[in-house]
Amino acid sequence: MSSADTLEALVNKDVELSDDEVRRVFTAAFTLYARHLAERGYVEPFTSSDEITATDVVTVASALLHAQNLEVFELALWQSWGGVPWKGDR
Repeated sequence: MSSADTLEALVNKDVELSDDEVRRVFTAAFTLYARHLAERGYVEPFTSSDEITATDVVTVASALLHAQNLEVFELALWQSWGGVPWKGDR
């Protein structure tokens, strides 16, 4: 079983994870995705648009911005400076 299979199994079952376990898994996945973007370019972040809702996306995006004390304005400014990993791919 691959690491991805293991994670998907956790999501698909009613497995209770501690806050620390959730943070560790998210940090690892987030770091892996960010590294992939930097080294190989854009890849769709989700396997299916049906799995993740718009509410999920804005909830997590808000939590990420809050964790780094960033505002939406700063995100927009970063994107306007060319900090858009998918630019030119669409």
